[in-house]
Amino acid sequence: MPVLPQIPKPGGNQIKKCEKCGRALPASYFSITHCRFYTDGRLPVCDECISNYIQEGDGNWERIDKVCQWADIPFIVKEWDRVSQITVPSEAWSAYAKVFSTQEYESIGWGDYYRQYKKLKETGFIEEEIPEVREKRYSDLRRKWGENYDEEELNHLEDLYKGLLNTQNINGAL
Repeated sequence: MPVLPQIPKPGGNQIKKCEKCGRALPASYFSITHCRFYTDGRLPVCDECISNYIQEGDGNWERIDKVCQWADIPFIVKEWDRVSQITVPSEAWSAYAKVFSTQEYESIGWGDYYRQYKKLKETGFIEEEIPEVREKRYSDLRRKWGENYDEEELNHLEDLYKGLLNTQNINGAL
């Protein structure tokens, strides 16, 4: 019976060479990925180089999204905001990637979340996914309807108002 080769598991004492900076580093310096193209289960570029790339773009979401596409992990704005607020900028990528390295996210890739994002955009609910846009929306609604309402009530008032505008012949503020 032939002896099957042993495929090394990610982590441990393995040394890996970064494709960007060329340094030989412990495997733990490279983010875990579920992408099938990286047979050792780690990205070929070290976390420090990825963080530098993101920081060079001042945390631009397009850059982060490109890295996420490449790593085949979803780019979830709410999660990125949360992680980047509780970590120093140089460690944000590593912490974010660790969130998606767990087994529960193994079957969720960048494309899966992107398809959901497109559905949210088509139905008009994308505002709820982006924290800054969401906060501005509710701030505007509170200015319009008053501070006494929670988010659900503000949405209900706005829906009622839009319904009236669409179904009634309203000519002015009165």
